[in-house]
Parts: sequence; structure tokens; C-alpha cells
Amino acid sequence: VLGMMLEEFDAKKYVRSIREEGREEGREEGIRVLIESCQEFGISREDILKKLVGKFAMEKESARQYLKKYQKQH
Repeated sequence: VLGMMLEEFDAKKYVRSIREEGREEGREEGIRVLIESCQEFGISREDILKKLVGKFAMEKESARQYLKKYQKQH
């Protein structure tokens, strides 16, 4: 049984999934930092949304969701 499990384990696929997970975590952190930095500099909500859409190639609705998630309430 262990031999079959080891044969089915795809090391390349595993490494790829770990890399993708790391990239996604890095992207998420970049989004958070961008939002917080823009807020510290007094950049408007609309301009932050534009920056997210441009820098992270996302739809405006996704940008709104990230902004809602990471914006600091004043």
C-alpha cells in the first residue's frame, strides 16, 4: 500500500502547488500593503481601486472586495 502511495505521489505537482500557494500569499500581502499605504497617504477610495485594478490585473469588483477586507476604518 505504501509503495502504491509513493508511486502516486507526484513530486513536481506538489512543488508546483506549493509555489502557487506562495505566490498567492505574496499577492495577497502585496494587495494589503498597497491598500494600507495608499490610505496612509490619503489616497481616495476610488483611486485605490484603480491602482488595484491596474497593478494586480483584477476586476473592479474583486478590488472592492479586497478594499473592504483590508481598509482601516477611520
